[in-house]
Amino acid sequence: MQNSVGLPGTLLTHTVAGARMEGAIRAASVALLAALTAAAAQISIPLPFTPVPLTLQPMVVLLGGAVLGPRLGMSAQILYLLLGKVRAWDIWGAQLPLAIFAFVIALLIVWKHRTNISRLLAGTENTFKSKTE
Repeated sequence: MQNSVGLPGTLLTHTVAGARMEGAIRAASVALLAALTAAAAQISIPLPFTPVPLTLQPMVVLLGGAVLGPRLGMSAQILYLLLGKVRAWDIWGAQLPLAIFAFVIALLIVWKHRTNISRLLAGTENTFKSKTE
């Protein structure tokens, strides 16, 4: 199954293709991934050679991107952050202002390049060609 960009679909795309409740399944998948991310953040493994503990959160984020695809995976992580807003200091600690600043800068970059991004998704953006072509 190919998506609109011509790339192979994700596991979720293959699973729910043609299902009557496709939208509800996608929404539930996003909510489940946000919940899994929150659960994985609670598991912390201290390492003797570094003060930074190992958590399972990066694995869940990567797994979510692979299973749900980039858009739904990102939606799940944004949902996780929005749900954590109630207890933002528990999640981010003193780094919250830096996280907000980084999020605003990322939004500005995406907004500035929105036309390029839409052309990339449509497949009409100019690309570099090698001399052998």
